[in-house]
Amino acid sequence: TTLSAGSPDGCVDPHVTLSSITPEKRAQLWRHLREATPGSPDLAAAFVALEQSHPRFARLKEVLESVAVYHHAEEAIVRAGGASRVGAVYDVACGHGWVGQMLARRFPELQVHSIDLQRRPAFDALHEAWGAPALPNIAFEAGDLATISPAEGSLVLCTHGCNEVNIVAVDLARGAGAGWMVLPCCLQAAHYLPEASSLKFSDEQRYAVLCGAMAATYGAEKIASLDRRITPRNLVLAGGLKR
Repeated sequence: TTLSAGSPDGCVDPHVTLSSITPEKRAQLWRHLREATPGSPDLAAAFVALEQSHPRFARLKEVLESVAVYHHAEEAIVRAGGASRVGAVYDVACGHGWVGQMLARRFPELQVHSIDLQRRPAFDALHEAWGAPALPNIAFEAGDLATISPAEGSLVLCTHGCNEVNIVAVDLARGAGAGWMVLPCCLQAAHYLPEASSLKFSDEQRYAVLCGAMAATYGAEKIASLDRRITPRNLVLAGGLKR
């Protein structure tokens, strides 16, 4: 299987499912999961169960991206003193909510709030795949993220939020004395570089420039990247978590 076939940006094709990759690639994936998430030894088993029960949701790109973001969030929580210090994660505009579920599984004492306008089938598919007891410390909350009230010292997480969603997430965190971590998707120059008349760059350059401007605007304490082969929107910005 050519994992990037049909994907013009050179990334893993978003339509590739776990069931469609070769045995060799599967073995490489399971090894990667074990090495990338040593604190979650049952993660691979959860995705095997997901593939068996809901194969259409078990897409390789989603798995790799979620694991990569989870890695940065887990590291931030540990560096902040652990789940007992952080207390809660607010996974806003969570989509399928897999990152929040991984954090809930990794830290049983952490309360995870998965927030989006609607609950997606992929959320329930992975939730079921963990088996019993199925993540008693996570709750899905349907609604506008602007209505939430993060606890002081908690973490507000936003994976691939678009435009104003990133701003709302970071402002909510900063206003509550909480930490924040975002993996921006679409960004508008007017939000961060209002004096710029134009940004005549490639899409990749424009994204990097605007992420840098956002990091400067909000005083990001960490800037990291995901593997470019997973997604071209691959910069993680974070700040505010107390140690």
